[in-house]
Amino acid sequence: MADNLLDNQASQMIRGAKAQQADMFNLALARGAQEADRTPAKATPNTRFLSSLLYNLGNISCIVSGIQRGRHNPDGKFTMNDISELMVGVSFSVGDVLMAAVSKDAPSEIERLEHGLKDHLQRHRIKLPAQPNAENIHKSGALPAVYDFIKNNIVSIKCITEGTAGLFMINAATKKGNLNKGKLAAGLLVSTGWFSTLLMNHLPPPDAASSLPDKIRDNPKGWIARPAAIGNNISNFIGAVNERKRFMGEVHAAEAALQTATAEEAGTATEKLRIARLKQHDYIWNMVSACSFLMANYLFGISSGGNKPATSAEEQAIASEVVNISAKTLASIPAEMRDAAVNQAAIYTAKQSHVGESRERIAEMIQEQIRAFEKTAPQPALAR
Repeated sequence: MADNLLDNQASQMIRGAKAQQADMFNLALARGAQEADRTPAKATPNTRFLSSLLYNLGNISCIVSGIQRGRHNPDGKFTMNDISELMVGVSFSVGDVLMAAVSKDAPSEIERLEHGLKDHLQRHRIKLPAQPNAENIHKSGALPAVYDFIKNNIVSIKCITEGTAGLFMINAATKKGNLNKGKLAAGLLVSTGWFSTLLMNHLPPPDAASSLPDKIRDNPKGWIARPAAIGNNISNFIGAVNERKRFMGEVHAAEAALQTATAEEAGTATEKLRIARLKQHDYIWNMVSACSFLMANYLFGISSGGNKPATSAEEQAIASEVVNISAKTLASIPAEMRDAAVNQAAIYTAKQSHVGESRERIAEMIQEQIRAFEKTAPQPALAR
C-alpha cells in the first residue's frame, strides 16, 4: 500500500512537472508571437513576383539594346559582342520567367518551413528517405516533377542564369571601338556575386549567425548576391552615362568633319555622321535596364518566399507545428542516425519559429514527439 501510494505521488509529481513545462513553453510561444507582431513585415507575399516583373522589363531592354547595336554597325551585321548583349537579356529571362511562374504559387508558411527544414538537413549531409504519400501520387508525372524541381530550386536556378548573364555582359562590354568600362565592371560583379552565392547555398550553414562571416554564410543571397547585383546596376548606369557622352561627342565630331570635308571626302564623312546619329541613343536601353534591375534586386533580396502569418494566434499555431513537422520528418530516419538530425532540426526550429526555448529543450520536445509517433504507428503483422 505504501509503495503504491509513493508511486502514485511520484507519478502525479512527474505529470505536474511536465504540465508546468508545457505551460512555460506555451507562454514562450505567446511571448515570441507578440514580439513577432511588433516586428514590421519585411516583405509582402507578392514581393518576389513584383521583382520578377521588373527583372523582365530590364531583360527586354537588354535584348532590344543588343538588336539596336547590331543594326547600327557600319555594315549592319551583328558582332559577337552584340549577340552577347542580346544574350544578357535572354539569360536573365530564363531564370526570371521561371521565378515569375512559381512565385504565383507561393507556399504556405507551413510548407515553407517544412521545405526549409529538409533543405537545412540536406545542407548538413543528412539524407531523408523518400516517403510516397497521396499528394505525391496525385502529382506523379514528368511535368509536375519538373515544376516541383524548379519551385524548390528556384534560387539556385536564378544564381546560374544571373552568373551566366554576367559572363555575356563582360564580352558585350569589350566591343571593338566601344570599350565600356562600367559594363565590364558590372559583368564582373554580377558573375562573381551570383556564382559565389550558388556555391555558398550548398555549403552547411552555421549553427549560430553571430559573426559577420557566419551571417554571410547563413544568408549569402542578402549579403553577396544583392550587393553585387546592385553594384552591377550602378556600374551599368555609369557606363551608359559615359556612352551617352561618347556618342554625342562622335556626332559632333562627325558633323565638324563633314563641314570641313572636301568633295572627295564628303561621302565618307556623310556615312560616318549617319552611323553616329543612328547609335547616339543606344545607351538609353542600358539605362532602362539598370534602373529596372536596381529596384528588382532590392525587392528580390528582401523577398520572403512564403505567406507570412498575420496574427499572434497564427504565429503560435505555426510555432507549435514546427516541432511536429520536425518530428514527422525525422521519424523515418533510423534511430542510430537520428541524434545528429534532431540536433540540426532543433537549430533550424530555434531560428524559424519565434520559440523562446533553448535548442536543447526543443531537441527534447522533438524526441518526445517522435516517440509518441512511434507508439501510435501501426505495427507490421507477424508472419505465420
